[in-house]
Amino acid sequence: MATNAHGDIVLIALDSVTPRLLDEQKRKAFVSQLNQGMNGMVFDALLTNLRAAAQMQ
Repeated sequence: MATNAHGDIVLIALDSVTPRLLDEQKRKAFVSQLNQGMNGMVFDALLTNLRAAAQMQ
C-alpha cells in the first residue's frame, strides 16, 4: 500500500522482478541513496530515543 500525490491510498502488486546490472556510475548513485536513507533512519531513531529519555524540568 502507498499513497499517491492526492493522498489517496493505492494498492501496489508486484508480479515479477527482472534483475539487471547497473553501470558503475548508477551503482554508486544507488549505494549513495541507500546510505543517505539509512543515515536518516538512524538519526530519526536517535532523536526518538533521546526525546523518550529526556527529563523536562
